Amino acid sequence: MEEGVLDDNLNASVAHARGCFAGCTLCVPCGAAKPPHAHHCSACGACVAGMDHHCPFVNNCVG
Repeated sequence: MEEGVLDDNLNASVAHARGCFAGCTLCVPCGAAKPPHAHHCSACGACVAGMDHHCPFVNNCVG
């Protein structure tokens, strides 16, 4: 099974509390439900929807 993907044995109440249901992905570093095309930025410490890269010049994610 792919890392971060919920399996059928996961407690449904835990998945619901995290805003995620069977088949969606969870961010491994922060444990949040990730929308499609979101990535965790290690520089910002958060999941960013539509992230392309982290720009060190503006100290923000670009997407």
